[in-house]
Amino acid sequence: YKVDFDGKNDNYQVNGVTDPTTGSVTVTKVVDGGEAVVADFPLFVDEESVVSGVAEDFEAGAYVVSETNSDEDYTAEITGDCDAEGNLEVVAGESYECTITNTFEAQTGTLIVQKVVVNDDEGTSVAADFSFQVDAGGAVSFEADGSNELTGQSLGAHVVAEVPVIGYTTTYSGACD
Repeated sequence: YKVDFDGKNDNYQVNGVTDPTTGSVTVTKVVDGGEAVVADFPLFVDEESVVSGVAEDFEAGAYVVSETNSDEDYTAEITGDCDAEGNLEVVAGESYECTITNTFEAQTGTLIVQKVVVNDDEGTSVAADFSFQVDAGGAVSFEADGSNELTGQSLGAHVVAEVPVIGYTTTYSGACD
């Protein structure tokens, strides 16, 4: 409270001014790449749901800023006034800004395509004489050992087809149908 004293006749007045008990917290979501949007990642300060970019008051104390991220293709990074784990100590009368950035990083894998050459009927070809295509892309020659590892392939089904060679019949085995 503030006390004003006028110095005359011992009159004084008490004005109802109190110290603040809350601090302002703004959590902002940034989505970098991919198809997701801000609304795909619900934001929280402790258990309280918050809206991206909107300041809200919280009582002084310790909090954890977080999100719900159910998309494994996005990695989250917390910056600003929060530490990397989202911890934030709110002091009354202060303002804080924390940003959670979700960066798209498509999950990929390695596709292994192997060639076995059977030289019946006096054939003389070796694996390097053959090539294949993945998802109707450009032809890829087989390595001398007949095994090609294609890294960075998107997860999911792919179509692998050998480019035909006269005098040889193609058959598929392994994880192919």
